[in-house]
Amino acid sequence: MTPALGKLIEISGAPLVRDSGPIGDAVDHLGDIGASIHEVLARKNGFFCFEAALRFFPSTTVESSWSISEWNSPNLWKDDYRGLADNMFCFAEEIFGRQFVVRDEKIAVFESETGDLEVIASSLEEWASKNTP
Repeated sequence: MTPALGKLIEISGAPLVRDSGPIGDAVDHLGDIGASIHEVLARKNGFFCFEAALRFFPSTTVESSWSISEWNSPNLWKDDYRGLADNMFCFAEEIFGRQFVVRDEKIAVFESETGDLEVIASSLEEWASKNTP
């Protein structure tokens, strides 16, 4: 586990899924970033951080969160964007509804209010380093 990801997991709350079982293959198509997401989920299967200001989606739907697969299904929130969000895979979101997504092997922030997309990192470790104290 890389340092910033380890720190983010360490300071986060309890896992959203306690008995996770297999994580599944929802992120396998995302290359190195997908492998890092899989590693995070294997270590702590979904979590809230910063007093619930950040949610990292779990592999399984639970009372407090959609699963990472369901959240990325085309007929949930993505449908409202009429194709704009089709090539994005969301792995986390922040309290104001901004989605952290993987697109074109980069991590970006998708502004749910405006539809704007801003690339912010080239790896999950770089993303985590921007989100940990």
